[in-house]
Amino acid sequence: MGSILQKSFIESRHMLFLYTRGVNRDLIQASFFSTAKKDETLLYISNEEPKSARNRFEKLNLFPLIMQPKEIKRLSEGMKKYRSFRIILEGVMEHQEIHELLDSNKNNTMLCMYEVCTLKLEQVNELVRIHKRLALNTPNMTILSANSFKDLNIDYSKIERFVKEYLDIIVLALIASKPMCGIEILDVIHREFNVLLSPGTIYPLLHKLRDEGLLEREYIIKKKIYKVAEGNEKNIRNILDEHLIANEFLNEFLKSTALGGNTK
Repeated sequence: MGSILQKSFIESRHMLFLYTRGVNRDLIQASFFSTAKKDETLLYISNEEPKSARNRFEKLNLFPLIMQPKEIKRLSEGMKKYRSFRIILEGVMEHQEIHELLDSNKNNTMLCMYEVCTLKLEQVNELVRIHKRLALNTPNMTILSANSFKDLNIDYSKIERFVKEYLDIIVLALIASKPMCGIEILDVIHREFNVLLSPGTIYPLLHKLRDEGLLEREYIIKKKIYKVAEGNEKNIRNILDEHLIANEFLNEFLKSTALGGNTK
């Protein structure tokens, strides 16, 4: 679990967490619950069969209250005995009563989790609209929304520089998660990083990645859709893995020098 995402969990009161297949859901949930304060009651709300959820959490040495959405009224009526909740809401779209539960106590904290492939575009748009913070997690990278970076006191210019310098990596990661057209890529980058790129920036890069054999293009209803070239899934995974390893190496170097360590 990345330190920025961990810090965002700690500081966020209401976060939307979208994840793709291949992400370790249990690790994310354990990380979120592990940040709970002593006076917070752990609460897991999902349509998952309660016994299955209980067994999962016991293996993680966690023992939250486990409820299905239909039980929320009962919880609301008896919640006075709880000072505050640390809530994971997973895969539940109709949850007005749950939001009321959160708002009834300013000390409550909620992580709303959804697997992206189970959602329609209009559902994603609505979820993004009602949450102040957003994290998108794939097996290769985690993207925090621009508001998240701002709230974490990270210099925005550094985020913009990162996006522009590693645009090829970001594009490969996005297309590895699902085929996309150039406009969709521009929209995601703007929404997640608050960085405005021109078509003149993204399309030459897409053409370059296509010429290198990493991507291929097809036409769907007059749109040019880019996807991973057949047989190149492993090559792209290696490129993304190498990027992660290089970043980890750089981060460790910075920690050992600029932050008070040494290089001996």
